[in-house]
Amino acid sequence: VKLTGDQLRNRALTDTFEPGSTMKPFTAALALEKGKVTAGTIINCAPGRMTIGSATISDAHVHGTLTVAQVIQKSSNVGAAKMALAFPPETMWDMFDSVGFGAPLKLGFPGEVGGRLRPWKKWQPIEQATMSYGHGISVTLIQLARAYTVFARNGDVAPLSLLKLEGPQPAGKQVFSEQTAREIRAMLELVVQPGGTAPKAAVPGYRVGGKTGTAHKLEAGAYANKYVASFVGIAPISDPRLVVAVMVDEPSNGIYYGGDVAAPVFSQVMAGALRTLGVPQDAPLKLCQSTALSGPLGDLGTALNLGAKAAFNGINAKGGIHGREILLQPREFRLLEYLMKNAGQVVTRTMLLENVWDYHFDPQTNVIDVHISRLRAKIDRAGLPPLIHTLRGIGYKLAENP
Repeated sequence: VKLTGDQLRNRALTDTFEPGSTMKPFTAALALEKGKVTAGTIINCAPGRMTIGSATISDAHVHGTLTVAQVIQKSSNVGAAKMALAFPPETMWDMFDSVGFGAPLKLGFPGEVGGRLRPWKKWQPIEQATMSYGHGISVTLIQLARAYTVFARNGDVAPLSLLKLEGPQPAGKQVFSEQTAREIRAMLELVVQPGGTAPKAAVPGYRVGGKTGTAHKLEAGAYANKYVASFVGIAPISDPRLVVAVMVDEPSNGIYYGGDVAAPVFSQVMAGALRTLGVPQDAPLKLCQSTALSGPLGDLGTALNLGAKAAFNGINAKGGIHGREILLQPREFRLLEYLMKNAGQVVTRTMLLENVWDYHFDPQTNVIDVHISRLRAKIDRAGLPPLIHTLRGIGYKLAENP
């Protein structure tokens, strides 16, 4: 197969885009670092818009007063702009430059570009305001991922390499204090929790944090009715090991917000990477019983296809698990609850039929096998320790299913 043109490009290094609200944590970090605010400082974001000169910026949703942490959690453009305008343009430019925006990272990959960060002397107030939430600046995805390491690495940013480095690692450049990095990580974790813009980015068993981004695309020097959705996140928050950045160019299914489009991709990629690396879990998992289902019970995808999507809290269109929850059908929930309650005890098929199914029929039926098999599959997909059972008794074992 001969590859040509676009097929040979590594878009993470060769394509630029406006990062949108993924830039807000850097604005907040600068404000924290310079002592302009604390995480609890109140910012008046009402009435959801702000006029600067002849231009008006607005929030996707109207907010009243928000703390700095809530500005990140709720993704307020007005809140970010007010923080940015407290600084001279040069101070903000220096911070963007320090984390690697505006110049190639010199990774040695053909076609790598550096994005666009205009000289600070040419900034107008409206430009400084919009750059605080990622408009008027362009980056590559690899630049954005690398910049987020400043929060994962306690305030310093180190050179990147596409190859595994042996021996001493290159020293990082301190941009923010450790305290500032920790405070931003806490804000990023709020984004993934209920009330934030990206609960679909959650990874079962792990504390994760990140930031959504949604931006119009620039075409011929003007914003078009096309979008770029993004999400950048860190895990585990308690002891960061990985940064994953996701950018979706022109989402085509009618949904374009980063929290709906890019966050679920992050969740799946990060979950697989953490399990592959054997990173210890740092968060408990919860059990959640689903309700109001119609049609055959069991597979999450089947239930969704039957129009029962509203019955689930936090699963995507493919039936993937989001949040720190394992979503079980009512009978699966009762089955697991009963098995946990009787852990270490002898549990017969007849006992399960009587206590879980609430009615009697032939103990040789495979209804128990089917539900245990489904339960095991969901536990496995969530990365939990396996459901283990022990056979006891005297005689010959001819077969077992499951």
